[in-house]
Amino acid sequence: MVSPLRFQVADGHVFAQPALSDYFAALASTSEGQAPGLEGSVSLPVRVFDPATLVTTRGTSVLGEMMHRVDYLVIEDADLRPRALLAHLRRFDVSDIVVFAMTSTMRLTGNYAYVPLRRGDLLPRLEGDRLA
Repeated sequence: MVSPLRFQVADGHVFAQPALSDYFAALASTSEGQAPGLEGSVSLPVRVFDPATLVTTRGTSVLGEMMHRVDYLVIEDADLRPRALLAHLRRFDVSDIVVFAMTSTMRLTGNYAYVPLRRGDLLPRLEGDRLA
């Protein structure tokens, strides 16, 4: 049984694919520091956002670099939660942009959406929630 459905857990998204349980259990048991699955249990993958994807090879913020070149961005991602985006902005001191969360405005259920804009520019009227 394989399903395209996923549901949120504290660490990310879980994909309900119990037919692949043995495969996922084997992956976990061969990973360093992971114990093998319990007999009769179901092992499922958890997708988690990787903060390194927002860091350039020079160690700077991808968002900070892009915002020096454009007026705004539209970001839609299945794993980039608001707290991860805010942590990235704080870590790299990207204080010259304003970010609007557009997920609920766009009625998205499987992805998160954001619109970062340069601070100081005339801000358009967006119906999203201001994050930063």
